Amino acid sequence: MNFRFPYANISFIRMSTSPLHNLYAAVASAPHPRIGAPGGSLERILHRVANRLYGAVLGETQFFVPEALADVQRQRLAGIIAKAKQQSSFYRERLRGITAENFSSLKPVARQELRNALAEQSIVAPDLEGWLIPRFTSGSTGEPFRFFLDRNMLARRLAVYRRLLAWAGWHRGDWVVRLIPAEQPGLQPEGTFMRCPDLRELEGMRHKIYRSAAGRPVLLHSLTSFVVRLAQLISLDRPLVRFRGIVSYGEALLPSVREYVESAFGAPVTDYYASNEMTAIGQECEAKRGFHVNSEWVYVEVVGPSGQPLPPGEAGEIVVTSFDNEVMPFIRYQIGDRGTWLVGPCGCGRTLPRIAVAGRAMGIFLRPDGSPGSAIAFANALHLPMYAIRQFQIKRQSRDSYTIRIVPLGKLSVADQESIAESASRYLGSGARVQVKLVAVIPLAPSGKQQMFINTYDDPAA
Repeated sequence: MNFRFPYANISFIRMSTSPLHNLYAAVASAPHPRIGAPGGSLERILHRVANRLYGAVLGETQFFVPEALADVQRQRLAGIIAKAKQQSSFYRERLRGITAENFSSLKPVARQELRNALAEQSIVAPDLEGWLIPRFTSGSTGEPFRFFLDRNMLARRLAVYRRLLAWAGWHRGDWVVRLIPAEQPGLQPEGTFMRCPDLRELEGMRHKIYRSAAGRPVLLHSLTSFVVRLAQLISLDRPLVRFRGIVSYGEALLPSVREYVESAFGAPVTDYYASNEMTAIGQECEAKRGFHVNSEWVYVEVVGPSGQPLPPGEAGEIVVTSFDNEVMPFIRYQIGDRGTWLVGPCGCGRTLPRIAVAGRAMGIFLRPDGSPGSAIAFANALHLPMYAIRQFQIKRQSRDSYTIRIVPLGKLSVADQESIAESASRYLGSGARVQVKLVAVIPLAPSGKQQMFINTYDDPAA
């Protein structure tokens, strides 16, 4: 039997003691039904009722023993495999002979394969066209990827999001603000969406937030770079706003950045692991030690070069399967990140498995001595005075040559620049040449996010 759920053989002290345990498991395992036409009154009523039910279920399943979570995932995996075989010619052949039990023998699917399948009209379920939500991602390479989400997944999606908000400190009556470039499907019923396409727009929008937040605590959800800039502005403006919590996503949250932001807002930061294709993959709990995977929503694996699942503690490529997107299934999808399953239970008491994400696979490089480095670890090693930096970016021109570009706030002292260069050299090791360069602007990636690391040098194959 090849089905794997992290730690399914480990006994946890806390167990679900609810007499409704079997009902919770059944609801968590079942696909969301389709009733009425998409957007019709029956569908809207079902959405509202189901969302409350899913919210109650997710409050229980986060404490299920691993064996019970594994059963939920096995049933959900079997369900999406059966749907994909039935509705998608692309997957019908690909999944021939594949079940939940031998799932790890299936070759992971790359984005280009799905792009080709879309062009050939072989992947989207033809009888579910009314349920399509067109989406796209340009990614760090700038190559557009058009895909579709399933309108029918939004009720459960909202429940997963509300669980994230609860972990981030949300209380009834708090104002949730999504200060993001574009609204995320399914989240509209919760709080307020404020479109903020870039950091320049944020400068003017902050006063609207200050005025609207008068008299009620705020839980802010925004890109990490937006959060940092707003923290800097708040330190200058000192508005009478009470922040309950901050949800950051989309960009690396370095420990030094977290410390600075939490001090400026006077509130904890919860990091959130998501993608356009999968939406909510996982989030931090109060312990802030890795992302708890939303196991009722997605099936996550860490795999080796041949696609075999790796045990906790071993780093590999992350592949993800979405349980609820039936219109365009993502099954063993190579999301482009690397990660490691964390070993053992979490101090928060939740039994959802935890993963440490090392960032994009393209963030791995060789240091001057030939040892591997990663963009996240490199950035984390820098001595960055966040109070004096608007943006920064690392550019790798060769194995030996690196430039750290910085957009300063005001004047960045020579001593600070030297400290940044020295900390970079310590991480890179002997032979590294590091230049700190002050610039007026750092262009965003085509995806609209801050691009922390650019590698323009291809290491020779071993």
